Amino acid sequence: MLQDLRRGGGFFATSYQSVYTMVRGERDLSSADCSECVQQAVQKTYAECCWARSAQVYLDKFYISYSY
Repeated sequence: MLQDLRRGGGFFATSYQSVYTMVRGERDLSSADCSECVQQAVQKTYAECCWARSAQVYLDKFYISYSY
């Protein structure tokens, strides 16, 4: 996903069966910072929204959403 995010200029969207995911990072993030943001966003989403049918998590320079 990180390679796709970098290739897409900080944007990545995908779907698998009935789950849709969208990720957006600021273009000025380094690869290491981007990777850390992805990990933080996924952890925060799981911790706060694990049973939700959809969620949106905003970090300083990163955004992730999913729905199913």
